[in-house]
Amino acid sequence: MTKSTARVSHAIAVATALQRIKSYDANCGGYSQFVIVTKAGTISEIGIFDIAEKEKFAEEFHEGAEELYTTMADFDATDAAVEKKFEEFRTSIVLERAKHQADKDERARITKLLSDLGISLNGRLPK
Repeated sequence: MTKSTARVSHAIAVATALQRIKSYDANCGGYSQFVIVTKAGTISEIGIFDIAEKEKFAEEFHEGAEELYTTMADFDATDAAVEKKFEEFRTSIVLERAKHQADKDERARITKLLSDLGISLNGRLPK
């Protein structure tokens, strides 16, 4: 895992955690605000990002996993019912993975274009 993919993976984990918290706490919700704290202790300005799409997927993922588990644990459920739930869950994951991959490819394309134009990102030339 590269630093760039690690950051994206961490961002997705954060979106998942925020979604779980927002769904649990009635007083928590809305746009998410982020700051960066460097190793030197400086704090960035507050950044507001719309991560609603990732939060929505996180909610759907957990609901799908719970439905699959409930169906699997049901002594009266047929193998066909369990297989159907499994395939529904698998399909949602595959579709989200395809969107995630397309986002990654689009970021790489934009980064390359900016680099080719000599435009830096955050004061640094992109890798």
